[in-house]
Amino acid sequence: MFKTEQTYLTLSEYLSEIREVIQDYFFDYQWITAEIADIKSDKNGRYWFTLVEKKEDEIIAQIDAVLWKGEIVNNFF
Repeated sequence: MFKTEQTYLTLSEYLSEIREVIQDYFFDYQWITAEIADIKSDKNGRYWFTLVEKKEDEIIAQIDAVLWKGEIVNNFF
């Protein structure tokens, strides 16, 4: 069996590829429905929380998120 040359991506290249795939698929912003869990904040207006989706009280999807003060002011008010 012959070895093929292994190619590697940097983390930023990999994340850029993922971003492109998602943007190509959705074309535009998407609204989602989720429950906010485990919210924490600091004095500078940053919020850390987990978005969860439940089915019959069981978590079936979750992702950690961060919201900065500027995003709150610019996007929600």
